[in-house]
Amino acid sequence: MIRMRTLLMTLAFAIGLGAMAQSGDADKKSVAERAADKTAEMTKQLGLTAEQSAKVGEINKRHFQGMADIRKLTDERARDNREHILKENRDKSLQAVLTPEQYEKLMKARAEKKEEKKEKEAKKPHNE
Repeated sequence: MIRMRTLLMTLAFAIGLGAMAQSGDADKKSVAERAADKTAEMTKQLGLTAEQSAKVGEINKRHFQGMADIRKLTDERARDNREHILKENRDKSLQAVLTPEQYEKLMKARAEKKEEKKEKEAKKPHNE
């Protein structure tokens, strides 16, 4: 009986460690992996053609590489300015690839996601 309990506890511990390791790996995806994930999400969400998906994939790869480079900057003001410019350039590139309807759908989804994040932040307890 003790042997069975020890086995079950060991198994539960191993499963817990595995789950923690997997969640930690999600934060360490490469630029290419993040770009591919975002492109797949956008392809599904916006109904992109194969040609559009390929172009959006390149735009996303450039964007995520630029964001990775920007995060290395120590000056917060410079980082914010470059991030803003990078996002504007990405949006201009996307606007050139997407149909007006797809672009509008993308902007609406972003606004909804931003609002959800804002609401989630408002519900968090603040340290005083």
